[in-house]
Amino acid sequence: MYQKDNIDELARHILQVLLRLGIDTNVEGIGYIKVNGEYPDFADDYTKAPGIEVTIDFDEIDIY
Repeated sequence: MYQKDNIDELARHILQVLLRLGIDTNVEGIGYIKVNGEYPDFADDYTKAPGIEVTIDFDEIDIY
C-alpha cells in the first residue's frame, strides 16, 4: 500500500505510526502489530500482522 524501497523504510514508517498514534493502533495497510510479544486484546486474527513485531524498551526512551 505504501511505496517503500526497502525494509528499513517500512520499519521507520511503522515506528512513526506507533509513536504518533499509540502502540495499539491499526497501521493502515498492515494491521495490528505485535508489541513486546502481544497483540492488542481486541485484535482478531484477520487484523493481526503476522511476522511483524516491535520490541520497545521503555527504559531506553528519551523524550524531549
